[in-house]
Amino acid sequence: MLQHWLNLEEELHNSFSVIAIHTSLRPYKLAYVLNLALGTQLKRSKEDLDLKQQDTDLYFPLFEYNKPNYLFQYDLIGNRNIQVGKTDGVIHYEEIDSVRYEIGYLIPEHKKVDYFLKVDFGGDDQPLTECLNRINKIKGIQSVYLLSNSLIKSINNLIFD
Repeated sequence: MLQHWLNLEEELHNSFSVIAIHTSLRPYKLAYVLNLALGTQLKRSKEDLDLKQQDTDLYFPLFEYNKPNYLFQYDLIGNRNIQVGKTDGVIHYEEIDSVRYEIGYLIPEHKKVDYFLKVDFGGDDQPLTECLNRINKIKGIQSVYLLSNSLIKSINNLIFD
């Protein structure tokens, strides 16, 4: 008997490209300038991307734009989740108002990346170089580059559709 197996996980990993963006711009400002540069209409999702890591719920800002007729989709996702909490105990008077920050990452192996732009052009990689060139010209963006999906260990965190 002939058996045929499909590896869907590998197909999902290769169905989109990931652009890393280094910038100090706030998420809404970055979405705005990307809309101007790329001619898109990235809009804040009604729900942030939530991820559970070590019994902690992390929320990452998510902006989406897709055109099903044209077979392309953009997802802008922040890489950092900062939780602010008071310190547990007071040892010295100076520490009463001190704040404790805990940072969680969507893709922990790329901690220095501020945002990820997940793009799916329906199998056509030609627009990627034009997309990178346009993003690179935006004032306030330090660097932008394409990440190889095989180098992203936590790529499952980017599969949320």
